[in-house]
Amino acid sequence: MHKWAEALQGAELHVRTGPVRKVGVYYHSLRGGGVQQTAAALIRLWSRMGYEITLITASEPTKEDYPLPDTVQRHTIPAFDHMNPDTRRRHVLEMVRWAKICDVLVYHAWADPMVLWDLLAVRSAGTRFIVHTHSVFTMPLMEKTMFDRFMCLPDVYALADGVVTLSEVDRQYWSQVNARVYTTVNPLTFDPKTTPVNELKGRTILWAGRISPEKRPLDAIAAMRQVILHVPDAKLILLGGGDD
Repeated sequence: MHKWAEALQGAELHVRTGPVRKVGVYYHSLRGGGVQQTAAALIRLWSRMGYEITLITASEPTKEDYPLPDTVQRHTIPAFDHMNPDTRRRHVLEMVRWAKICDVLVYHAWADPMVLWDLLAVRSAGTRFIVHTHSVFTMPLMEKTMFDRFMCLPDVYALADGVVTLSEVDRQYWSQVNARVYTTVNPLTFDPKTTPVNELKGRTILWAGRISPEKRPLDAIAAMRQVILHVPDAKLILLGGGDD
C-alpha cells in the first residue's frame, strides 16, 4: 500500500464541489465499541441538523447496534478479506456505488488495511473523503503487523480532503501532510461536576473495555501481579464484552 500511496502524490483526484447536503459514514459495524458509538452519535447529530445520512457498514445490522434515526439509509458491503481477491473487489465496487449518492464520506476506519483503496474508490465516485481518526497517530506502532501501515498512512492522508483528530498533538502531526486537519473532542456521557466520586477506601480495581487483543487486557493482569505483592487483598475486575 505504501508504494501505491507514494506514487499517487500530486495526482489530480477529481471531486464534486458545492454545498454538502448528503453525508456518508463508513465503519465496519455499529455495535460494541467506542468508534461505533461515536459514529452513531455523529449520525444522530447530523440528522438533527438536517443532513441526509447514508451509513455504510461491512456487517449486517443487529439488535445490539447503537440506535439511529429512521431517516438514515443503511447499506452493507462485503467485509475486507485478505485471502479473497473477489471479496476485496466487491467491497470496492460497492463502496463506489453508495459513495456516488453522497457529497462527502466520513471514514472512521482510519487505520484499516483498505483505507487507501476505499479512499480511491470514494474519490473516483466524485465524493469528498474525510478521515476521522480515533486514536493517537502512533497507535499502529503498538502492533508489529501494523508497522507498514504507520509508514504509509501519511501518504494516504495526504490524498484525503480532510482529517479529524482527537488531540492537538495529532493535529500537528497530520498537518505536515494535509492542510485541512481539525481537532474534535468526544463529549463525556456524564457530568463530572455532579457525578459522585468514590471514597477510594477499597482494594478493587476495575478494568473496563472490550476484551480483545488491541485493548491489551492482559497488561492489566501483568500489572496486577506486581500490585498483589504490596496489596495482597487487591482484586481486579475485567468488565466488557468480547468473543470467546
